[in-house]
Amino acid sequence: MNGWEMLAHPNKLLDLWIIAGIVAIAGITTSFQGLNQFVDDRVNRTSDDLRLTDISPLSQSLSYILSASLISFVMQIFVFAIVTIYFSLTDHIKIFVNDLWPSLGIMLLAAVVDTVLNLIIVAFIHKEKTFNIMSSILGALSGFLVASYFPIGLLPKVAQDLVKLTPGSYQAIFVRNLLMSDQIKKQVPTTLVKRFKNFLGCQIKLGGHLLTDEQVVFVLAGMGVILLLVVAFINLIVNRKKK
Repeated sequence: MNGWEMLAHPNKLLDLWIIAGIVAIAGITTSFQGLNQFVDDRVNRTSDDLRLTDISPLSQSLSYILSASLISFVMQIFVFAIVTIYFSLTDHIKIFVNDLWPSLGIMLLAAVVDTVLNLIIVAFIHKEKTFNIMSSILGALSGFLVASYFPIGLLPKVAQDLVKLTPGSYQAIFVRNLLMSDQIKKQVPTTLVKRFKNFLGCQIKLGGHLLTDEQVVFVLAGMGVILLLVVAFINLIVNRKKK
């Protein structure tokens, strides 16, 4: 993608692109950290004590998902507010009020889906040290997984396919398209808009089909349902082994 000099205010576009990526990364990493209690309870055998009560393993898992999702959602709002204020002061970007509610909605959905995926990962961790190592690895990888360190147009096809398998990337895509649309209309020639959006990851193709914003949300929600079924299956297996 050449010719950034043709844009009147390229920094404003990049600022909005960065905001979407940073918020998505925050959602992934904080939801993982929020599951630290899950590991602590297993290490301290608290989870075994809970199984002696009427609380089912699935209900326990859902309680961990709820608490970690809430942490992730709140932290995303906090990060979104901080980086938006910063870029507003430095580059005078504007985020419209009408864009806030869809942004908050996708943050909440992504917080839940990220947490469910992270719970599946954490289910195979039995030591605090291992959890901390995985947390560090995830923190480093999350930027690549949501195509935040580099535009998706710069990534090889294999890496692009990996991005498409990451729930957080759909949040980043949705927020990018939402926040950047006004600046793209103002600065990018009409003939280059589609190519520009594809390069920066403001939209995504699945099976050769370019997804609309509504379809992006549907795909993210579908991932959440599938992952919840996986969690239910894992709990069923664990419950049978305990018996």
